[in-house]
Amino acid sequence: MKFSVIMLSHGRAHYTARSLRQLASAGLRDTELVLVDDGTPDTSVQEAINSFRRDYPDAAVKTIRYEKSVGAVKGRNDAVLAAEGEYVALLDNDCMPRTRAWLDELKATFERHPEAGIAAPRLVYPLSHKENKPIIQCAGCIVAVSGRVGYRGRGEPADAAHFAAEETLQAVISACWLTPRRLWLDIGGMDEAYSPYHFEDIDYCYAVRSRGLEVWYVPSVEMYHFENVTSVDLSLGGYAALTARKSQIFRKKWEQALTEEKAPPPTAVTWQKNVPLVRLEDKPALELI
Repeated sequence: MKFSVIMLSHGRAHYTARSLRQLASAGLRDTELVLVDDGTPDTSVQEAINSFRRDYPDAAVKTIRYEKSVGAVKGRNDAVLAAEGEYVALLDNDCMPRTRAWLDELKATFERHPEAGIAAPRLVYPLSHKENKPIIQCAGCIVAVSGRVGYRGRGEPADAAHFAAEETLQAVISACWLTPRRLWLDIGGMDEAYSPYHFEDIDYCYAVRSRGLEVWYVPSVEMYHFENVTSVDLSLGGYAALTARKSQIFRKKWEQALTEEKAPPPTAVTWQKNVPLVRLEDKPALELI
C-alpha cells in the first residue's frame, strides 16, 4: 500500500461524508483510509462511514472509535500505528481535494527533493457560487521567535505570485500534508504534550527539520479547507487559553531552533484578512481539476 489517509472526526458527520465522497471521486488507487471517530456522542460518524463502505465496497477502510474524545494528537498517533501505507496523509474531515491527483503530486515532492520530510498543499477556501477564483486559506506558516504562528496568504487570491512557488518553509498545518510513515515512527509521532490539539503540527515540522529534513509547500496541489470544523468545540476564551498554553510549550521546546534560524519577530506575524467562511450547508462548488 502506497498511501494511508488519516481522517479524524468529532461530530460534523456531514463533512466526513462529503470529504470521503470527494476522495473517492479523486481516486483511491493504492490508498487505504484510516478513519478515527474521536468520541462523537452519537452514531452519526459511524453511519457516514458505513454509508461510504456500502457505496464504495472496494475501498480499503480501517476504523478506530473512541467512546470519549482523545483529541487529534493521540487519535492520529494511534491511526498511524494502524496504518500500512508507505506515506501517511493527514486530512481533516473538512478538507477535500481540489487537485484530483493530490496524493501522487505530493509524493512526487519527495522524488524531486530527497531531503523532504513533509509535503503540504496550498489550502483554499471552498468556492461560493459568487466566486470564480479560489482564495487562500493557508499557504504554509510563518513562525515568530515568540512562537506565534501566522498563515501565509490568508485571504489572498490563490494565483497571487508571492505564493505560487514551491518552497521550503518553517512549518505547515496538518489539515493536509504527506509524510513518510517511517519518518513519523522514527520521530515518535506527534508530541502528546500538545494534547488534545494545537501546535502539535508545528512541533512535528520542527522535529522533522531538526533531523536535517525539509518542509515543502507545494502550490501545484490545492485542497479545499472549510476551517474550524474538525476539532472539539471550545469557547473563545477556552481557545485563547489553549493557544497560550501550547505556544509556551512549543517556544520552550524549540527556543534554540527559533533563535538559530533567525525566526521573524512577533510583529511579522499577522492574521491576514478576515474571510467570510463558507460552510457545507451553503452548497459550495467543489470542483476537481
